[in-house]
Order: sequence, then structure tokens, then C-alpha cells
Amino acid sequence: MPAFRDVIYTEQNRAIYDYWSSRLGGKAAPSRGEIDPTDIPQLLRHIYMWQLEKDGETLTGRLFGTAYTEFAGADFRGRTFEQAHRESNPLLFERLQAGHLRCLRDCDPFVVVRTNHAFNRRYRAYEGMILPVTDETGRPYILLGGLVPLFGRPTEVPSELDVGRYASEAVVENDAVIGGCKLQR
Repeated sequence: MPAFRDVIYTEQNRAIYDYWSSRLGGKAAPSRGEIDPTDIPQLLRHIYMWQLEKDGETLTGRLFGTAYTEFAGADFRGRTFEQAHRESNPLLFERLQAGHLRCLRDCDPFVVVRTNHAFNRRYRAYEGMILPVTDETGRPYILLGGLVPLFGRPTEVPSELDVGRYASEAVVENDAVIGGCKLQR
């Protein structure tokens, strides 16, 4: 089975992963104090961060680079994961949220290549990656992510097309999920 780094498609996400893994120091995940996105300024446009709130289920946006905000058509800082994703991708929302929470719960990096993901009716292929980051006690509570758009420009979906139906047929079936790689590190 290939190592986690070997299944990351894009150079940008490999570099974000390398930065994250250089901070591990034998732990399952680095602490927030060991991660500073400004250490890798050439990658800031691809970086995003979600923070797990005290309820253990709500993710709140903390940082979104320009690649993410241009791709999404919005800046999700201060918004919950549900506010950011439920409306734009209703059929995939539960799966997206479960994957993010699982990454934190299991302290397990996750990478996915997904096509035709809906943000503001724009569809485009991308590679997304999430990496757990802990608080000072070792509890995972931050997701450090990388989003790299793939294969050209976004495509607009005709307004008469049922977005939910399109998302279920084109997104779910075209996922190339490579996550759950804890044992591959």
C-alpha cells in the first residue's frame, strides 16, 4: 500500500503535507502552536482551516486562502461548515461533514479528488486534503486543509438543471476518495 504522501496528486498539497508532517515530532498530529500558515507563504492561497467547537460537532471557518475563496465564490471565515456547505451541496453535505469530523476523531489525514463539486452553482474538479491539528492537551480540534482546483476553469450549471440531482449523479459517483490513510504513514 502506498504511503499517504504518495497518493497526494498536487504539488501544493504535497508541500502542505510535508510542512504538517515536519511538525509531528513523533505525535499523531502537531499542535496549533507548531503550525503557522505564514511559514509557507507560497502555499497560503491553498490553505484553509476549520475549528471544532466545544460541542464536538460544529466546525467553524477560521482561515481561507484565495484559491478556496475564488473556487467557492465566498469566504467562510466565521461561518459554520453547515452554513458553508449544506445549501450549495445538500446531497453531499452529510458525507463531507462526516469525513471532516472523522479526520479529527481518528487524528487521520484525508485526501480526496472530487469532480463537479457545487459551490454557488459552479462545478469544478479539485483535490482537497485535511490534516488534524491538536490543542495543547493533544485533543484534535483544527483541520488544516489544502484545496487545489484541477483541470481548468469552473463550469456554470444551467439554471433549469436540478442542482441536487446533478450533484448526486456527478459528484458522488466521481469521487476518488483516498482518505483514511493513518496506517499508510
